[in-house]
Amino acid sequence: MVNYDVKMLYEDNGHLSGVEFIVIGSDGERIDTLQLTDQTQFNELAEKLDSLGEDYVQFKQGSPLKGETLDDLLENTDELVSINATQLNGFQSDHFSKEGHDHNDTYALENHASVNTQNGIGSETLYGHCKTINNVSKNSFVSGEALSAYQGKLLNDAITTLQSQISTWKKVTCNSYATIYVNEFLRIAYFTYGRSEYAGFSSSTSTGKQLHGANTIPAAYQPIKRTISSLYRGDVTLFIETDGSIKMSSLTKFNKINVHAGFFYKF
Repeated sequence: MVNYDVKMLYEDNGHLSGVEFIVIGSDGERIDTLQLTDQTQFNELAEKLDSLGEDYVQFKQGSPLKGETLDDLLENTDELVSINATQLNGFQSDHFSKEGHDHNDTYALENHASVNTQNGIGSETLYGHCKTINNVSKNSFVSGEALSAYQGKLLNDAITTLQSQISTWKKVTCNSYATIYVNEFLRIAYFTYGRSEYAGFSSSTSTGKQLHGANTIPAAYQPIKRTISSLYRGDVTLFIETDGSIKMSSLTKFNKINVHAGFFYKF
């Protein structure tokens, strides 16, 4: 902006003898001083003021601004120069909207949901757009896909149910010596047996001596195959047959023996 300071010059008799115009730039520095003494000089001043907007703007040789007036630049009515910065405050210039952009396919719309991936997808290393997947059937990682909150709720419910099922055990008393604890979800049972000073035991055959008959273990919890547990140095074994009977075998004869066992089996 250009400012003016005017000084009026008078003669001793009070008559106006001239006018001094001081032209001041926007930085407060004096640009020029013009003195008028007659009508001719006044007319010359008027012409200079008319062209001052253009004369005051100085351009380097070859500048694309050459020929534009100060009013053009201030009002931006005829901007001919495109911004060609390579970086703006550390950011790449192509990260910013350019002059004349129209939010077409080159620039993201306010709502730019799309079936395509041109808006940038999220990955293991990059933040970006993701679409939600409403299933858990993926066999491998896919960039730009995220599990829906609904599927997360289903998984959480399934885990909660599973935790409840695997921690639920039921006690079943078979007789005064044998008890089992069963988990019907896992199809696993823990068999316990306790009998003190069992007398008259003698058996070295592979079939063993029957302690309790068939279906001592209830049919619903009988083992899927013969289950054997070692009781004493490997000489004495206790086993459950698939019919639910309980047997014992030994390589040594005992007049009395304490029989205590505990083991898991599948049913």
